[in-house]
Amino acid sequence: MGKRILLVSADPASNLDEMLGVALSNEPTPVPGVEWLWALNIDPERAADDYRGRVISPYRALWTEGQITELREQLGPARLTARARQSPEPGAARGRLTRPQSEPISPFDDD
Repeated sequence: MGKRILLVSADPASNLDEMLGVALSNEPTPVPGVEWLWALNIDPERAADDYRGRVISPYRALWTEGQITELREQLGPARLTARARQSPEPGAARGRLTRPQSEPISPFDDD
């Protein structure tokens, strides 16, 4: 058996499913007639929303709603990439927010 290929599109206007003749989702889907080819469409907005949810979740029981709102804003679409290049801990520079010691904040941690 040869190697398998996973074809991925993150283009919100992707027509990859039309070109391949198979309905695609965010899970790998085999392409009919080509046993070694799989494809998927990643919805970038959904992926970003899921990421923000995973980052915010550990803080809900510890922080005020105002702090959660600030974190949500700091992880907003326009700031998510810039934030990843700056402090791995949103709000840390102002010293107002503390994170649970047992939970990582994001995959951008330097720990």
